[in-house]
Amino acid sequence: MSRPHHSPKPKYAWEKAVNDVFIETNPEQLATKLNLAEHAIAERLCDRSPVDLDESIALRTELRSLLLLFRSIPQPGLHRRNKFRAA
Repeated sequence: MSRPHHSPKPKYAWEKAVNDVFIETNPEQLATKLNLAEHAIAERLCDRSPVDLDESIALRTELRSLLLLFRSIPQPGLHRRNKFRAA
């Protein structure tokens, strides 16, 4: 999955955790990396220091990327209903 604003050197502290998700090659570690990235972003969003426009855009973009990645991972025990399947 490609990300439009991915840069090798993180501009913001929370970006390292997000970048780690997208370079993880071990499927067993992916959930842990996703969790760490989610917490890093949540900490930033709860931080009272101002968020400039560039960081706001980066946060929104990376959250969307993480959501798309999460949705693409098979979830054991979760049976998604196929809305196109005949009842």
